[in-house]
Amino acid sequence: DEVRAVAVGGQYGYSGGVSDVVRKWDVDSLTEDGQFTGHSGNIRDITISGDFGYSVASNTVRKWDTETLTEQGQYTGTPSGVYEAVINDGFGYSGEYDGFVRKWDVDTMTQVAEYSGSADFCDALDVADNFVYAKDATNGYRVSKIDTDTMSFQDSFDGHTDEVRAVAVSGQYGYSGGVVDVVRKWDVDSLTEDEQFTGHNGNIKDITISGDFGYSISNDGVRKWDTETLTEQSFFDESNISAIDTSQTNGYAANESDNIVTKWGEGIEGTVNGNVHHAQQDIGFTPSTAVLSDDLRQLPTGTDVYYEVTDDQGNSVTVQRSDIDGEVDVSALSSSNVSTTAYLERPDKNTASPELDSWALFL
Repeated sequence: DEVRAVAVGGQYGYSGGVSDVVRKWDVDSLTEDGQFTGHSGNIRDITISGDFGYSVASNTVRKWDTETLTEQGQYTGTPSGVYEAVINDGFGYSGEYDGFVRKWDVDTMTQVAEYSGSADFCDALDVADNFVYAKDATNGYRVSKIDTDTMSFQDSFDGHTDEVRAVAVSGQYGYSGGVVDVVRKWDVDSLTEDEQFTGHNGNIKDITISGDFGYSISNDGVRKWDTETLTEQSFFDESNISAIDTSQTNGYAANESDNIVTKWGEGIEGTVNGNVHHAQQDIGFTPSTAVLSDDLRQLPTGTDVYYEVTDDQGNSVTVQRSDIDGEVDVSALSSSNVSTTAYLERPDKNTASPELDSWALFL
C-alpha cells in the first residue's frame, strides 16, 4: 500500500498508509517486527512519545504500546476527520478537518479544550514552550500562535502569500511552508520573518527540525539545510515523498506512490542503507526459482548492492550482485507471501553510497 506516515523512536520505525495497519520495523535490519491493527481507515499520521505511539486514521487518534503494539485508548475528533496529532507535556493537540485545534489528555484520551480558528481545515501544526503554532485563517495563509493553557489566540505570523501546508518550531524560531517553493523562518516572539530557504522547486509538503538542521519535502525530494544560515547542506533526490522522520544519523522517507520506506543519510556510522518493503505479496504459489534484475545508477568502488527475498514464515534467500539477471534457487522459501528488500552497503561514512533506481523480481 502507499505509505503516508513514518515515525522513528529508538531502535524501531513505525509506518502506515493506505490501509489500516501500522507496521513496526527495526531501523538497522529494516525487517518488520510487528503490526498495530486497531484502525479502520487509512493512516494519516504517526507520532511516538515515550513508550507509546499515536496514529491517526479517519476521525480517531489511537494510542498503543510501542513494545506490545496493543491499544491503550482512543481520542475521537470531529466526524469530518483528524489530520495530524502532536504530543506535548501530557497532552495531545490535533489539527482537524473542521479547522479546529483540539487539546486532549493522553491518559484519558478525552478532550479538555479547543481553539475554533477560522481555517477551512487545519493540516499543519506544532507545539513548543506552551504554545501551539497552527495553520489558520480562511485562506490558510496565516500561522496562529495559541496559548496551550487557555487555547486562545495570541498573535500570528502573516508572512505567507500562499496556503500553509507545513509548520515546525524549534527554539526561538518557527519554520513554515506551503503552496510555493519557499520555507520561511520567523521569530516565535515577534512573529516576524527572519529569512527564507529557497532551494526547492515545488510545494512544501512537510518540515522536520532535527538538531541544527531542517529537512523539507517537496516534489523534487528532501533538502537538508542549516537552521541558522538556511543554506542547503545536502539533497535526497527522490520524488513522491509524503513524510519523513530522522534519527541521529539517518532519515526515513515514506513514499506515497509505492509501498516502501527509504532509509537515507550522511555520516552513517554503519554499513547498511536500504529500503524496507511495506507489505508482502501473495503470488499464489510457493516459488522455487527467481530472477532479479535492477537499474543501478552508481556503484562506487568498495560498495555493494544485494537483495534479500523473504516469506512470511521467516525464511530468506540472499541474491548477490553476481546473481543479477540469472536464475537463483529460492526453494528455501515455504510460503506464497514474499517480499524483496534491497541493501546498499558502503565501507565507511566517507564513501559515496550506491545509487539504485529500481529493481524487479521474477518468480
